[in-house]
Amino acid sequence: MLTVLAALAGSLVVSLESSNRDAHAAVAARTLEELRAALLRFRRDTGYLPGQGPFAVDPAEQNGVRPHAPAGSVPGVFADDAEWQLWFANPANLIVLIQPPRSPGSSAPVSAYDWELVGPAAQLATWDPTRKRGWNGPYLRPDLAEWVHVGAGFLADGSTLPTDGALLPVLPAIASSHAVPPPALGDDTLRWQSSAQSTTTLDVIHGRPLYLFSAGRARIVDSGPDGVYAPWVVSTTDLIAPPTDPSTDDVGRFVE
Repeated sequence: MLTVLAALAGSLVVSLESSNRDAHAAVAARTLEELRAALLRFRRDTGYLPGQGPFAVDPAEQNGVRPHAPAGSVPGVFADDAEWQLWFANPANLIVLIQPPRSPGSSAPVSAYDWELVGPAAQLATWDPTRKRGWNGPYLRPDLAEWVHVGAGFLADGSTLPTDGALLPVLPAIASSHAVPPPALGDDTLRWQSSAQSTTTLDVIHGRPLYLFSAGRARIVDSGPDGVYAPWVVSTTDLIAPPTDPSTDDVGRFVE
């Protein structure tokens, strides 16, 4: 009798674990679809996806994102313009969906995390109801975003890892529902904090950021239950998603 009960208890535990995995997978898939829908709305309003066309950093400041944090921003957040550019273009950074471009001549307090469009791109900074074109967000609820540290070597083509390179200042991201243990003590890469101004990190079980890769065929990726991103590089003609590497549990979606 005890053997039977033990077997039943074991099967119940396995069943509950399987149900939890299925529930997390369902929520993760829904979150990816919500992010994909937000990106499609952004493209409908502006004609482009984040990181593409006039929403890419333009070092020449002729038509695109101004390549540095705005003058007068909080000092000490970014080491130089190059670091700000890496921060803005990081695949985990969803600030373009959450926060509007700063309007030229705005009297609002300046933030180090502001971004601005220059040249012809500046006409997309605000919504034009006549042309039905321009930034008309937020496309994601700002209160759903948290702030996370990611490496400066993480690139928009998906070829590198979010842990590569020196640690960038925190950036706004959306977490996967697949919760994983925090990084090891002393390593803040992929560690979260509740706000940009917070001085303490969240040392808790937490999802990894969702990633938007704008190079090649635009795609979003959830690094899955193990929380480990496997590099996934595609061309504009690739049709296969998610990644074909059988060793990864990542889930990917193309942004059509």
